[in-house]
Amino acid sequence: MPAELSLGPGFFEGLETLRRRLAPRVSSGLVGSHMSTRRGQGHAFEAHRAYAPGDDLRRLDWSTLARSDEPMVKVFRADEDVEVRVLIDCSASLEGAKFEHILRLTAGLGYLALSAGERLSLRRTAAPFTPCSARPLRGREGVSSLVSLLRSLDVAAPSACHDAVMALAAMRPGVMVLLTDGLEEGPLTTAIAHAGARGHDVRVVQVLSHDELSPPPGDVVELEDAETGACVTVTLDAATLGGYLSRLAGLCNGLRRAALGAGGAYLRSGPGEAIDAALVRLIDRAIDPEVAS
Repeated sequence: MPAELSLGPGFFEGLETLRRRLAPRVSSGLVGSHMSTRRGQGHAFEAHRAYAPGDDLRRLDWSTLARSDEPMVKVFRADEDVEVRVLIDCSASLEGAKFEHILRLTAGLGYLALSAGERLSLRRTAAPFTPCSARPLRGREGVSSLVSLLRSLDVAAPSACHDAVMALAAMRPGVMVLLTDGLEEGPLTTAIAHAGARGHDVRVVQVLSHDELSPPPGDVVELEDAETGACVTVTLDAATLGGYLSRLAGLCNGLRRAALGAGGAYLRSGPGEAIDAALVRLIDRAIDPEVAS
């Protein structure tokens, strides 16, 4: 069943405010130095966007300014511009609030990328790892398609993050944003390192709930493996809790080291974090600290 995706009437209005505030960083920072070598005069016209301090005044569209009294700059597309590829973990362990948070983050990231004239594609971590749309989305007209695609996604399919990252790594280098809880067994860190070595700009967003990061001690809980359905009753005494936190820290810090080793970014987020705050950290290439075991 497709996940619930609640985007209130003020969601995109808030993103537009954020976009204007971050315009210089979104237009050059979302895809790093790649775009500076592939955008410029003499290429195909792509779209307009609002002028931001620091933009080349030669790119101002004076006819648009005369008509609307709002300064707009022309964005040009080179023959080989960089694609922003968002890889969404569809593991059953993400079902619920974590998956909705991932979808909302993707909607926000997509809006900023499309508004900046970037190409955007979505993929799930389920074979055959093909794009969710026939071709990359472009321009603001792609936002409605993006929302429709996100509302069609679910967590029912078997997930293979390592294989999905490896499949993307084989493509022409671009921006790769992986949204995952990082709880999947397997050599995901090896795939992230490979993607970085291939020239991809890798940004890992690990989405965990508050209870996963800080489970209440002393509780007796019934845990269900979201992947297999197996259940076990556990008492969260000091020893059990210590072992769990040590294992979780190993998973988190392993992802962090892999992202840093690939020259990328790593941040942890969760349903309690505001979308705009997470997006600012993602655009600024945040590197969150290690998790203490």
